[in-house]
Amino acid sequence: MQTMPRAFGFLVSLIAATLGGPLFAADSETRAVVLIGEIGGSDEEAAAEWIRESGFDKPVVAFISGRTAPPGKRMGHAGAIISGNKGSAQSKIEALTAVGAEIADTIEDVVTLVARHLAKVTTA
Repeated sequence: MQTMPRAFGFLVSLIAATLGGPLFAADSETRAVVLIGEIGGSDEEAAAEWIRESGFDKPVVAFISGRTAPPGKRMGHAGAIISGNKGSAQSKIEALTAVGAEIADTIEDVVTLVARHLAKVTTA
């Protein structure tokens, strides 16, 4: 039995394209999914939409970096550009929370949250 959940960060676009998500959903050894995202772009919001539309029912723990970036400030690379109402840390957190994902406040909290979900799955 695998004790470490599958994790994806830069693979969010695969879920948005509905390629990666079905693989995680169908994999009996995947007991939780970790989504690591950042400000800019809309891949995390697209992943949340896919989770909602597909009925994905495995626990999702997410961490969105860049929460402390000043609003309206262009960050160090093209992917960190926030446009309109999408791409901000808050919009990503709201979208993911709305589909049941648990949001880690720090990257270290990801481990605690995933461990809690895995303990629930193991005892269920």
